[in-house]
Amino acid sequence: MIFRFFFLKEVKKFPFFFLLLAFTLLLGTMGLMGISIVSSQVQEKLKNKANELLTSDIAVSARRDLFPEEQGSLKKIFADIPHREYKIVDVYSMITHLRVKASRLVEIRAVQNGFPFYGKLTLRNGEYHPDNLYISKDLADLWQVQADDELQIGDVILKVAGVVEEDSSLGLRGFSLAPRIYFPLEKLSATGLIKPGATGSFAYHFHLNNFSETKLQEIKKAIYANIKDSAVKITLPEDSSEQTGRVINTLTNFMALSALIGLILSLVGVFYLYQSHLLARLKDLCLLNLHGLTKGHIIAGIIGQFSAIFVLVMVVELFLMVPVYEILAPALSNNLGIELTPDVNVMGALTDMPFLYGLSLFILVPLLFGLMRTPMGLQLKASKLSMGRFRFWDFLPFILLLWLFSCYLSHSFRTGNLFFGSLLLVFLVSTVMVRTGQWIIKKIIGNKGLLIPTIENGIALRSLTRSGHKLTLSFLSLAMGATLISLILQLDKMILKEFALDNKKPSLFIFDVQEDQMEPLQVMAQANGSPLAYITPMIRARLEKVNDKKYVKKKRAYDFRSKEEDEDARFRSNNLNLTYRDYLTESERIIKGQPFPAGGAPDHRLPYISIEKRWAQRMDLDIGDKLTFDIQGVEFEGTVYNIREVKWTSFYPNFFVTIEPGMIDAAPKTFLAILPSGPKEKKLELQRLSVEKFPNVSFIDVGELVGKLSGLFEKSRQAIEVISWLSLLVGLVILYGLSHDQVYRRYYDLALMKSLGFSATRLRLNLLYEFGALFLSALTLGLFLGWLIAQLIGREVFKLSPSVDWSRLLYPAGLLTVLCLVTILVSSWRAVRAKPRELLSDS
Repeated sequence: MIFRFFFLKEVKKFPFFFLLLAFTLLLGTMGLMGISIVSSQVQEKLKNKANELLTSDIAVSARRDLFPEEQGSLKKIFADIPHREYKIVDVYSMITHLRVKASRLVEIRAVQNGFPFYGKLTLRNGEYHPDNLYISKDLADLWQVQADDELQIGDVILKVAGVVEEDSSLGLRGFSLAPRIYFPLEKLSATGLIKPGATGSFAYHFHLNNFSETKLQEIKKAIYANIKDSAVKITLPEDSSEQTGRVINTLTNFMALSALIGLILSLVGVFYLYQSHLLARLKDLCLLNLHGLTKGHIIAGIIGQFSAIFVLVMVVELFLMVPVYEILAPALSNNLGIELTPDVNVMGALTDMPFLYGLSLFILVPLLFGLMRTPMGLQLKASKLSMGRFRFWDFLPFILLLWLFSCYLSHSFRTGNLFFGSLLLVFLVSTVMVRTGQWIIKKIIGNKGLLIPTIENGIALRSLTRSGHKLTLSFLSLAMGATLISLILQLDKMILKEFALDNKKPSLFIFDVQEDQMEPLQVMAQANGSPLAYITPMIRARLEKVNDKKYVKKKRAYDFRSKEEDEDARFRSNNLNLTYRDYLTESERIIKGQPFPAGGAPDHRLPYISIEKRWAQRMDLDIGDKLTFDIQGVEFEGTVYNIREVKWTSFYPNFFVTIEPGMIDAAPKTFLAILPSGPKEKKLELQRLSVEKFPNVSFIDVGELVGKLSGLFEKSRQAIEVISWLSLLVGLVILYGLSHDQVYRRYYDLALMKSLGFSATRLRLNLLYEFGALFLSALTLGLFLGWLIAQLIGREVFKLSPSVDWSRLLYPAGLLTVLCLVTILVSSWRAVRAKPRELLSDS
């Protein structure tokens, strides 16, 4: 009976309310549902391709080759396990295309027979054989490689046997530092590229004939028990897929947070709609209570009514999203860099359903509490019906769930807290601004008449002072949408500006320079007219002790972890590169402590150490801490003297740890350097000369790398911007409903004004003054808050310099103003043209 009354009869009696409610929920949840579908498809694809991404069942790797005793331990562990194995060495180096006399940095993958155990390399022509040289498609296109072209790789010259069109092990690499070539491992030593300190990876891959997940975990534990060095890493297929999907997950997480704005705006509309509906139905609810239906049954009926509508909306949404996804799947695959299947996993699409339902229901909790506090018997005798007031703490369940959902979507407590705090800031500032504005207007108009200075202005101002929380909801909806648009546009500009090439950024980043090569390389660069700068030694070390206590790397937890915990696990490795120098680069500044004293470290005290800010936070270090490092078996101690902030996007030689000169200068090292911005011809000539004389020295073209990073960010920006504009569309729909309802509630006033001789034009002018002032204030505040939050995020997350792009503030402001004014005109069109008698009848 309760279901029949609260659903079937209600829908028949108030179809427009339920249609508007369903449409509002549909718009608010559509963005999150779509992102959930894409995210579940990506995760499923990665799970299915996990072995292909790793190319084996288990891999043991390090940034150095395994020591003989470590290799012996592996042989013992796998001795009784039927298996096959091969070795892969990945190293970065410059190569030369002899026909066109061009050189560039590539990633050399040197492999043994059997590679790959899982997946395949698809060639443009022919079959792949590990004993030949193959190049990636992007390198072939860049150099226009022809059949039998020769490449010089270090001291070896080989013919190109084919072009790799697709490598299943590459997965979702958002961008690569260099194109890849495939090379037989037995010829690697002849190239002369493997020198001490060379940038590379050495991995031993195993294929087990019969295995289970439990067996793999047992093998992993056995390897860790026998190989103590934390520099050695054991990778399982699921670890490989997790690392590969990190870029896509970050993108979908930020898109989901943007879509959450749309959901919040729609929930503002749901709250407003239900409040108006319950107030309109309050008399009927009081009569039901009088006839014996308890308040608990009434509230249960309302919850059941809303739940039924929510389920229907989700069903309709799935029917809409599935064909839309199937159409967009090819475009999504191209942008994300992974081939997505057109078939939708419905269960994966519903992963966010509990949160969506919980948030949608909890936004109604204050209204339900207000209904519980309503003295229904007295309301029937009252001249004007009114619901019981809801209190601030009635919103706490919604606020708590919103915070949890923000952290869940971003997989980061830091990002979730930042997002939630930004929403809270917009809400508080909007509320304070509305209340303060109403108070100021009341003080200004006082007991004055309506001619302030015109009657249209006077009526508009008095209407603004009399509006309650509905005015706040309208203001909040538009301010939140404008904040999101401004945030995305300003942050986009700041990041693009940071990645833009200018005279401060180097032309080349140079690495893998051996000690005996540094001086002749400098002489050669000077003779070429392209002198090197910021020549910096790089030493491989291991953190052994902190304040005389052995440093223990935290064990990784395999349950749910936040993004910060993932980063901490990577940062807290005790193996690291460090340097020694007594100066700061242009991208560094000391934020705590003092610069190193001149003259280097004297014998009577420990050398001073400078550490990077975020590394210090993750390692829980501070000024005065005593650190003990191991460099190839030799220990040395030092004291933390200052903490630096580093701008990593500068592409200068920067390190987490810098030692005061005079202590480790004689340690084995390689060198880094940069070539400052200059003519392109000088850059190319330096690379050509270096490859001929020092084939192991590698160069990163900063301009090319910046272009790749900008392209990757552009894809992310476009996706997030689409979600942002969709969120704004939701806000405009809500604003239409709010303004239409406000106009409807003022039918009596409009009828009176028309009876007094107001024309349709003057009525529109009055509404434009009233709502225009409200909307323009909300837009101004939203755009400013978006800019402010962009500066905070840019400063704290990306270390960007503060800036303002006026065009990205003024153009959206103009567009949003036009949209809002059109919304006002459309929502009030019928009312201002109606006759007074019709308005009085409707009211």
